[in-house]
Amino acid sequence: ETFSVFGRMSDVSNLAIHLSWPWSTISFCHNVKHLDLINENSNLPLISKERISTLKYKTDNIGEILKNFTEEKLKCEQVKITLHGSNLDKYIQQIKDKLNIRVHTDTADDSVALGCNFLLHNILHEVFEYNNNKIIKFPEENDDSLFPYLLLIINYKIMFIKVSNECTSEKIYESPFDYEFLLKIASYSSEVKTLEEFFDIANKRYNKDSKQEDTDSCQPENTVLDKEDLVIYLLNTWLKNLCDLILLQSKIHNVHKIILGEYFNNQVFFYMFIKFFDKYSENKIDVYFMRHNGLATSIGTLVKDNSILGINNSWWENVSISSGFINGNDQEDKHFITSYLALDYVTTKLVPFPHLKQPYRPYVQDLYGNKRIRDYWLNRSNDAVKHSVDRTIKANPNGKLNSTFSAFGKLFTEKVTFLSKHPYAYGPLSFGIIQDTIFQLRNEFGIFNSTYTIKSNEIKAALNYLPTWLAYFDGLATNERHIQIAKSLLAGNMFDWGTNEMNQLLLAQSLDFKAALNKVPCRPWPKDDLDLWLQRMNEPAHKFAAIFPDNCGFDFILGIIPFARELIKGGTKIVLCVNVEPVINDVTVSEVKYILEETSKICPIICKAYKENKLFVSEHSRSNSILDLRYVNQEFAELSKDLDLLVIDGMGRSIHTNFYAEFTIECLKVAMIKDNWFSQELTGQEFAPIFIYSRAKLKEN
Repeated sequence: ETFSVFGRMSDVSNLAIHLSWPWSTISFCHNVKHLDLINENSNLPLISKERISTLKYKTDNIGEILKNFTEEKLKCEQVKITLHGSNLDKYIQQIKDKLNIRVHTDTADDSVALGCNFLLHNILHEVFEYNNNKIIKFPEENDDSLFPYLLLIINYKIMFIKVSNECTSEKIYESPFDYEFLLKIASYSSEVKTLEEFFDIANKRYNKDSKQEDTDSCQPENTVLDKEDLVIYLLNTWLKNLCDLILLQSKIHNVHKIILGEYFNNQVFFYMFIKFFDKYSENKIDVYFMRHNGLATSIGTLVKDNSILGINNSWWENVSISSGFINGNDQEDKHFITSYLALDYVTTKLVPFPHLKQPYRPYVQDLYGNKRIRDYWLNRSNDAVKHSVDRTIKANPNGKLNSTFSAFGKLFTEKVTFLSKHPYAYGPLSFGIIQDTIFQLRNEFGIFNSTYTIKSNEIKAALNYLPTWLAYFDGLATNERHIQIAKSLLAGNMFDWGTNEMNQLLLAQSLDFKAALNKVPCRPWPKDDLDLWLQRMNEPAHKFAAIFPDNCGFDFILGIIPFARELIKGGTKIVLCVNVEPVINDVTVSEVKYILEETSKICPIICKAYKENKLFVSEHSRSNSILDLRYVNQEFAELSKDLDLLVIDGMGRSIHTNFYAEFTIECLKVAMIKDNWFSQELTGQEFAPIFIYSRAKLKEN
C-alpha cells in the first residue's frame, strides 16, 4: 500500500490530464504526511509536504487510473484537460462520470513548453544527449544557456514549439506526417496494426543489421520486400523527413538547440534518428532528449496560472519512488502505467551558493563513468542498509516495525540492482543519488528518525562535558589552542553512524571523545593546511562565516561549538546552515536551536552572540548527508553575499562533495575519511584526516 502509486495520495488539490494516443498522462498535486513510526510518543513535529505525481499510461486504461480518485481523496472542484488527437470524446465523458467534477478543456499549446521548462528548472540533468555508440551523456546542468530552443513533440501529433525563455513559447509548425500518418501507411503496406507491432518488427531488423554502418542499405531495390524491409524503409523515410523538418525550422527561426520532449523510446528510433540527424545537420545543432519522456504537458497544465505550483518555487525529484528513465524501455508495451514521477515540494526557492567558482562539480568520484567505483558504493550502501535492518530486528525480535524495516531493506536492494543496471536513470549516478534514495525511502516508510534516541543521549553527554572542554581550551596558549580546536573538529567527526567502520566502534561503546582524540593520526596529514590556518588566525578576524555542520552530539557540541566560539571571540559573525529534516545522525535545525539554548547557560560568549543574533541558524531545506551547493535556500544565499569564510564539516559534505571545489571566499574543509577503501583511493592511507584551507580568490568577471 505504501508504494503503490496511489498509496500515499490524499487531499488532491489540483488535477490535470493530457489525453492523447496511444499514451496519456495525469498529474496531480496532493499532500503526503511522513509519520515518525519509531518515535510515536515523542513531541517531534510531523513532516508534511506537497507532492506532484505524474503518471504515463495507455489511454485505453484511463478507467483503471480514475477509480483511485475517490471522493474522500479529491479536494479540487475541477479537472483541467488538454487534448492532442481525435476521437477522444468518449474519454472526456468517462472522466466526467468517474470523477463527478467540473471539466475544463485547455486547447492551448503552451502547456507542454511550460511543463518542459518546469522540469528543466527543478530537475538537474533532465536532458541528455545520445550518440551512436549508445552512450548517454548529460550536460553539466540545465541552465539559461539552453534558451532559446526548439521543442519537438512526437506523439499523436508532431509539433515544433519555439521556447524563448521560461515564460515565452510559440507553436511554429505542426507536421502532417505524424504518428497517425505513419501507422496508416504501415497498415496499408505491411498490415501492421499498432505502433508496438511496428517497432517490434523494426527492432528485430535493427538487431539483425546492427553491425551495418549504413542504415540506407535497408532501402528497397527492385525486388519483392518482406515485412521487415518495408517497415525499415518506411521508418527511414519518415525519420529523414523529420530531420529535414528540424533543420528547416532551426534555420528559419535561428535556433540551434533541439529538445525532444516526447519521442519513441526504443533503440531503433534512437539509433536511426541520431544517425540521420548527425549526417544531415553536420553536427551544427545540439539535440537533447528529456528523461521524463512525454510527461511535460499534464505537468504544464497543472502548474499553469498557479503561483503556488509555478516556476518560482522549487521541487525535488523523489528518486526513491519515481520509476526513472530506461533507455529503449520495452515495458511501455507490457504495463498500463509506463512511468511515474514524484516531485516533492521544497518550502523555499533553491538557488546556487553565490560564491561558487565555476565550473562547480561537487562530486569527488565519477560513479557514472567508472564501474569499479560505482559497484563499490552501491554494494557498500546496500550492505550498510542490510546491517542496519538486521541489527534493528535482532535487537527487538518482536518489534512491531520489523516487517517495515524488512520491506525497506528489500526495496533498497531492488533500487541498488536497478541503479547498477541503469546508472543514467535519474541523471548520471552519483553518491548523492544513492544517499537521496536511502533518505527518501526512510521517509516513505516512516523510519527516518532511527537515531533520535542515540542523538538525544549524545547531546546530554556532550553538554555535560562541554564546560570542562571549554575550560581546557581557555587554559592553552593561543597557537596551541587553535591546534587543539582543529583536532577536536576531526575527533568529533568520528561520531558518524553513516559509516560501517564507525558503527562497529560506536555499537561496542568503545569510542568516547577522549578515545576519538587519541585516534586522530599524528601530523602531517594527507591534506594538511593547518599551518596556513594558524597563520590566518593571527591576522585580522573574519567578518562573517558560514558553517555547515555534520553530526549531532559530540561532533557538533565538542567540535563545532568550540571552533565557532573561537571565531566569535575575534568578532566574527556566524551562521550555522543546518538540515531541516533528520538524515542518519546529522544535526537538524531544531536540535541546533536546543543545543545553543543549553550552551548559552554554560558559556557567556555563546550566550551573548546568540542573543545579539551574531550566532544564528539558517535552514538547509534540501536535507542530505552530502552538500550540493547548486541548491541552497534563497534566504541563505541572500545573506551569504557578505560572507568572507565558508566552513564545511564532515566526510559527506567536504569529501564526497566539494573536495575539489573552489570558492571566491576563504574556505575550510575538515573531515575524517572513515571508509578505509575511500581513504586509500583519495590519499593512499586509511582513516585519513583532511584539513584543507584555501585563501580567498577574487571573483572572476
